[in-house]
Amino acid sequence: MADLGTLGGASYGMGINDGGDVVGASILSSGYLHAFLWTGGAMTDLGTLGGTASFAYGINSSGNAVGCSFIPDSETTHAFLWKGGGLLDLNNLIPANSGWVLNEAYGINDNGQIAGMGMYGGQSHAFLLGPQVFGFTAARALTPAAVPEPGTLSMLCIGLILVAAGAKGIAKSKKNTSAQS
Repeated sequence: MADLGTLGGASYGMGINDGGDVVGASILSSGYLHAFLWTGGAMTDLGTLGGTASFAYGINSSGNAVGCSFIPDSETTHAFLWKGGGLLDLNNLIPANSGWVLNEAYGINDNGQIAGMGMYGGQSHAFLLGPQVFGFTAARALTPAAVPEPGTLSMLCIGLILVAAGAKGIAKSKKNTSAQS
């Protein structure tokens, strides 16, 4: 077991990669939480996107970390990517007219795909961003997939049960008919 240290107060490990690098958040002496990267036995403050606090949740094998940070003069968080020296606001890497506000990034894989949560059309939706060269582009155009209404799903399930029951009844009827012959 290893004590990763702090940036001045308590610390919270939230993600680890195969190389043993850890990301999380630590309380500063000022009382604010900042995202950190722990690698090679040292904890580094990843800073913020200009707001008071940040949190890192995921890290890939390349040491790229993702999380969220409050933005200046706001109670809103934006998802970020940390690539070897600075935080990039993921909202600056998608089209301005996409309709999305990417609030939190929770995971990044070794292909550079980032999963998180954002607002689309005033509702929370999961998102997936995919890499394109050294930047990021919206995977699947960041358009939410059509999700059936709960009533539609219920009717679909009832229909499937009825079809299955009908097929079972037909099979049983054929079995009884052939047994009588």
